[in-house]
Amino acid sequence: MQKVKRLASDRYGRQIKVAMSAFAIVREHTAQAEARLEAIYRSADEQQIKYFQEQIDPNVVAHNKLDISQTIEANLGLSAQLVGDHYTIINRLKEYEAVGVDLIVLKFESMLEDIIRFYKLVISEYTQQNSLIPL
Repeated sequence: MQKVKRLASDRYGRQIKVAMSAFAIVREHTAQAEARLEAIYRSADEQQIKYFQEQIDPNVVAHNKLDISQTIEANLGLSAQLVGDHYTIINRLKEYEAVGVDLIVLKFESMLEDIIRFYKLVISEYTQQNSLIPL
């Protein structure tokens, strides 16, 4: 992504921003987050999964490589692998930042409860480590 960003800037004077969609599950311990994910898999609606699979574009390479676990959440959000404790999530976010991702749109199972947990466990720690000001 960095190469494409440089090319766009150098050749065309344009600035490219990269965003991605992700589903996040953060808990105090990775085993807790993984257990929650397993519970989501067990409670998955087979008809909903079938519908999603029928809607995906077969010409998109990422869609051709899906396994059943990735089709449980729309927009392939589980592919981002943001499931775990705060150390796991922060390290993953840093990896995305390093390759040029500028923005991650997060989705949660329980929006209010999980966004508060994500802020307390991940964002506050991440901003302290990186001297960033949260938006």
